[in-house]
Amino acid sequence: MAATRVGVRRHYCARFCLKESEGLVVTRTDFSKRVLQKELGLKPGDIFCLINLPGGRGWDVSLMSSSVMEYFWRRYEEKRYEGLLSEFNVERLSYTGVKTVFVKMFNELVEAEDVATWLARFCTVKGSPVKVMDAEGIWTCSWKIPVVQRPDYGGYGGLEHIPQTIVLGENRGLVYYQGQPKLCRNCGEMGHLREACKQIICKKCRGVGLVYAECTNERKCNLCGETSHLFRTAPNHMLTC
Repeated sequence: MAATRVGVRRHYCARFCLKESEGLVVTRTDFSKRVLQKELGLKPGDIFCLINLPGGRGWDVSLMSSSVMEYFWRRYEEKRYEGLLSEFNVERLSYTGVKTVFVKMFNELVEAEDVATWLARFCTVKGSPVKVMDAEGIWTCSWKIPVVQRPDYGGYGGLEHIPQTIVLGENRGLVYYQGQPKLCRNCGEMGHLREACKQIICKKCRGVGLVYAECTNERKCNLCGETSHLFRTAPNHMLTC
């Protein structure tokens, strides 16, 4: 193997490991036809490689493209507790690459460094925010920031996702990126919108089931999440946080 190829990272790959199910035997054909094709809806042409793990523990599945990988994870979230698929633990092996996150603020005086610091709580920021301009070269009050999402095997698509709204003191904004799941803007869960949300979320600490007037928890800084200070009272946000 050429030296430049040693340690190359795998793309679009997931690992299926059998749970401790006594007497369960899943052949390669069963796994391919019943799990990958029937339950996950993949076609043979979507699969780049299917590797048997040592000791019959499971399989590594390498897919053909990022679009197939995104479909795979959406389908897995829907079907993970059904049929033969429920007998496997599934984890993401592949590096998903850099994504561009767009943050639209509703106050033009919010600093780019504060937006990046807030984002870093939920993902790895890979570069400085860049202003988004319109066709005439006028700033739209939006920023675009390159990030890498963190793995979260219990999350949608096997990734940790960024909240759809950003709150910095009294300043609010919206967050967009490719592959973003539709989440409730009140509780952050999937399956419903804010208007239909039945969860009570404390506006002070964001705790579930807590009422603001009765909450005894300390307020947290919107920027860094610490309780030692608040975003709006910090004279220099970057230095204080």
